[in-house]
Amino acid sequence: KTILKVSALTVTAAAAAGLFFGGIAYESAQNRKVYWSEVTVSDGQHRELMLPDGTHLLLKPGSRITYPSEFTADSRQIFLDGEVFATVAKNPHKPFVITAGDVSVKVLGTVFDFRAYSSSESAEIALAEGSVEMLVASDSASVKYSMTPGDVIQYDGHTGNVSRRRFSPEFICQMSTAGSLHFIDQRLDDIIAELERAFGREIVVTDSDLSRRRFDAWFTEGENLDKILASLNADGSMRITERNDVLYIFSR
Repeated sequence: KTILKVSALTVTAAAAAGLFFGGIAYESAQNRKVYWSEVTVSDGQHRELMLPDGTHLLLKPGSRITYPSEFTADSRQIFLDGEVFATVAKNPHKPFVITAGDVSVKVLGTVFDFRAYSSSESAEIALAEGSVEMLVASDSASVKYSMTPGDVIQYDGHTGNVSRRRFSPEFICQMSTAGSLHFIDQRLDDIIAELERAFGREIVVTDSDLSRRRFDAWFTEGENLDKILASLNADGSMRITERNDVLYIFSR
């Protein structure tokens, strides 16, 4: 694994225009029509969204979220494909639940980053404030993990492993900026997928062993794609070339 001692670098991106699609209505227990809406964020963009309960979401590039016009059930449930930095409105009587594939996050009121793209086999939760329960479902059983501020829990769908690491809550709060990128023990293929979403560029890793190599790095200061890739290649083990507007990464 490579650990980069890089001062925080960031990705600049234009403000996103999410797309709202026609809602699906149903009758709630209180006989009120509730509509489900979907917001998508294009590659290279971000979007801020306020939910009906006052929860604030920052959606990262390539994300999609589905949410109701009103939270009428016993929990406030939404569905995610992507990454979101959430500041959840407190409501001790109605927990807030984000579901993304096999992973769910349950909170009462807290601040955290949740990344779970359907194109990746991994999920990650980084908790800045409050408390969170992460539920990982499998064919045989579901396992619950409780988190405290500073915890980062990662689920690796390639292996089924769940790992926990500790960081300062202040570090996790840096993920709330629109252009931030963070990679904590991430495979290069997952990092490349996120860079493609952030910059709208096609990047191909030609070596399968290289694609499984893991990195620790965070970027929060407006560096462009070339500088980020150069940072990841600080040891010179990769050769990066461009051909027909596609970036290719080879092992040296």
